[in-house]
Amino acid sequence: MFEERLWGRNEVKPLGGGNQMATNPEIDQAVQEAKQLLDYHGYACAATAADLRQWYEADTPFDDNFGLDEVLRHPLLVTHELVEIDNVKRMGLSLTKDVIVTNLEKIDDAHLIATKAEDGRRVERC
Repeated sequence: MFEERLWGRNEVKPLGGGNQMATNPEIDQAVQEAKQLLDYHGYACAATAADLRQWYEADTPFDDNFGLDEVLRHPLLVTHELVEIDNVKRMGLSLTKDVIVTNLEKIDDAHLIATKAEDGRRVERC
């Protein structure tokens, strides 16, 4: 069912839904706290607050996206996004407007790695 959702879409919209209200200091603080949590668990993450903002401007084919404001309310979701972004960049992809829609398989791989960060499993890199 997930793959049908993943591959069955033709329309795209920004990952964040275009309704971001979070301030830069709020984003910076959430990223700093998430990176401290990841570092504590042995994962040195190179993703930045600027990367997170850019990630949420990328187009996506999915309907049920959390906006950046919602993600910032949940520290484990912030860690997930940072690990996903970190792995996307390690794959050699640039955080462009179309990075998700043009690299769905790689993005899915990075997403699956990042899900481990949400439930406390040791996170490996791509």
